[in-house]
Amino acid sequence: ANGATEVCYTQQNNPGRTQTVRAQAVLAAIGRRPSIAELGLDALGVQLGERGGICVDRQFRTTVRSIHAIGDCMDRNLHLTPVAIAQGRWLADRLFGKRGDIADFDFVPTAVFSEPAIGAVGLTETQAIEAAGGRADRVRTEIKRFVSLENRFGGVAQPSVFKLVFNARSGRVLGAHLMDNAAPEIIQTFAVALRLGVKDAHLKTTMPLHPTVAEELFG
Repeated sequence: ANGATEVCYTQQNNPGRTQTVRAQAVLAAIGRRPSIAELGLDALGVQLGERGGICVDRQFRTTVRSIHAIGDCMDRNLHLTPVAIAQGRWLADRLFGKRGDIADFDFVPTAVFSEPAIGAVGLTETQAIEAAGGRADRVRTEIKRFVSLENRFGGVAQPSVFKLVFNARSGRVLGAHLMDNAAPEIIQTFAVALRLGVKDAHLKTTMPLHPTVAEELFG
């Protein structure tokens, strides 16, 4: 009715109960389990996590030190192609002579290529508060809602939303979350700024390029 879609689903922790909801749109983002059942890891003593992936330390070693795991088969990992490639290169360097620094995956940009697109890097507001020991007063956010010049010229009323998360004391940017078709391109360069410790003062004193969507991050 009224263009709604009816969806029936069951939850993993309650498989005997089927639930039904009606919605105008359905987004399936349930993820995938790694296909490692046939590897015989149990017999080797390799520990698996709650999600069915392989548990590793920061050097990608499993509970059996001679066995390493990288990429989507890891229990807690960003399931992204660039992350898996970087992990593979780092591990190969470490195993074959180039002992580099511990792999750093704290500021990995992510994107959803929807319409409009979404880009994110760093902490969410909730994560930042948790990292501050639950002290919400130590976290500050700025949210900007606007219609881009491109959309205005095209007669499209689709708004864009930018949200930045700051350390309230130091002004350091802890996270950036963007909703705009240009978000994926913006967010991967912004990830560099976060790794270098960019602060709100740096953003406010940097001259933006006009007319662009990214200029809303400055000034």
